[in-house]
Amino acid sequence: MTNTATAAANTGATATSTASIAVNTGRIPAQGLAGPANSLPVVLCSDVAMTGPAAQTAGSNILTTDGSATSCEQYNGVLLQVVSTVGVTAGAVAFEQSADGTSWVALQVLDVAAQNANPVTTLTISANTVRVFAASLFCRFLRMRVSTAVVGGSIQGMAVFSQNTPIPLTRNVQQAVASQLNATVVGSGNFSVVGPGAHSAASSGNPVRVAGRVNTAVDTTLVAGDTSDLFVSSSGQLVQKPYAGAEMDWQYTGVLTTTTATAVRAAGAAGVRNYVTGLQFQNTSATATTVLVSDGAALIAQYNAPANMALPAVIGFTTPLRGTAATALNVNCGTAAANLLVNVQGYQAA
Repeated sequence: MTNTATAAANTGATATSTASIAVNTGRIPAQGLAGPANSLPVVLCSDVAMTGPAAQTAGSNILTTDGSATSCEQYNGVLLQVVSTVGVTAGAVAFEQSADGTSWVALQVLDVAAQNANPVTTLTISANTVRVFAASLFCRFLRMRVSTAVVGGSIQGMAVFSQNTPIPLTRNVQQAVASQLNATVVGSGNFSVVGPGAHSAASSGNPVRVAGRVNTAVDTTLVAGDTSDLFVSSSGQLVQKPYAGAEMDWQYTGVLTTTTATAVRAAGAAGVRNYVTGLQFQNTSATATTVLVSDGAALIAQYNAPANMALPAVIGFTTPLRGTAATALNVNCGTAAANLLVNVQGYQAA
């Protein structure tokens, strides 16, 4: 009797337990709420490290003892280390990946110790060095293949595989055509744009600045349609004078008594011309003559100089007289035995 009652009591307990289960089922947490009784465990594989032997031959994978490919399909990232011994004089490894273990393509890796480094796919081995690279994995197999035989020593490869994708600390922005990188900045606030040329530093590249460039010689590189710097003098003054900077100006003064041509300005360099902006002359002799201005041997201007001039003739050119590139500018008397005082001013330019 007692046993039967106990069994009945147990049956009742079982019924009570069943009811409790029904209640729990109805209490599944709403989406977004945590509940230990309704959680599924998530297991991430720990980082896995592997090291290959130091003795390696050309063509082998330095991550494995037999040189075969390394399976990496369970991982998203890898840290690769290459160590070389003293005495290495030659050698290289190639970082490669494959989907089938037979056909291989290059794997881009980043040197973790170099700032702003570009991705590489090969490494030239130097003596007694340690290099570490990070890479994201996309294929099933990986290898660090000895692409050039190691001479004078040995190398060893190590890898740490992880389910996390490596994130570089710095990112490079590149363009296929390196001559120009166009960027559009959208936003609000203050933006600092810095060029490579500071004040009093050599001007190079394509700096972004509000400044000019010191110019003390004729620039023969400019052609129609080019972009040009604003030129300043060596003292920092913005060149706003007509024609050219002060460093390109020239002047001549002399006395002419014969018909022999006298160079008032020597020939410029290739592509550089002589220009005349002003001319003054006075014939103080009793012999009337002419003043001849020549571009080399070609006459480009002539003036009458009567005898016994009381005052000099002063001529300014709204459009300067223009000589030929790399040609001297000459003046002379048209008649011998005169006494001609001459002053000439001009500049050199392309």
